[in-house]
Amino acid sequence: MSHRTAMLVVPMLVAFVGVARSGAAQAGGAPSKPAVYGAASAADRSADAQKIRALSQQWLAAERKRDVNAVMANFAPDAVAIYGGKLLTGIAAIRANEEHDFATIPRERPGFVQSWQTTSVEVAQAGDLAYESGTYDGSWNGGKNHERGNYLTVWKKVGGQWKVARDVAVPEAAPGAAAKPAP
Repeated sequence: MSHRTAMLVVPMLVAFVGVARSGAAQAGGAPSKPAVYGAASAADRSADAQKIRALSQQWLAAERKRDVNAVMANFAPDAVAIYGGKLLTGIAAIRANEEHDFATIPRERPGFVQSWQTTSVEVAQAGDLAYESGTYDGSWNGGKNHERGNYLTVWKKVGGQWKVARDVAVPEAAPGAAAKPAP
């Protein structure tokens, strides 16, 4: 596996393993049947996918306003995120990272505008987990500078509401950057 492929795949695997582990921990470590008995209908899953797309856009609006409370309302208490190569475990760590970014980005990246585009939302047959994938772009200096990449967000139902369980953002390699050989 090339270094670039590993940089894309490893964080996604970490996110999915974390979701699986949290489910196993809740069930005492033993495999169990899903808490939802039976499958959600295709119409319910489609409606949930649209709901997640709308939540993602609300989250983006909160990011653009730098409203940390509105951003954090999207996350489950036990959420895990990987941003800029940093593993953030729990809502307190994610909040601290958001507060830091909101405080420093205006001076480090003048005119910073965050955007993302959802390319796919898939809801599990049981209707209790979903994943969203897409691309993101942060631009600053009037659009002269960009950080682009891909993201994967795992959503889960908490108290009947969709919340972010895992979020991974992987920046693209800088133009002209050579891929390092795998060790």
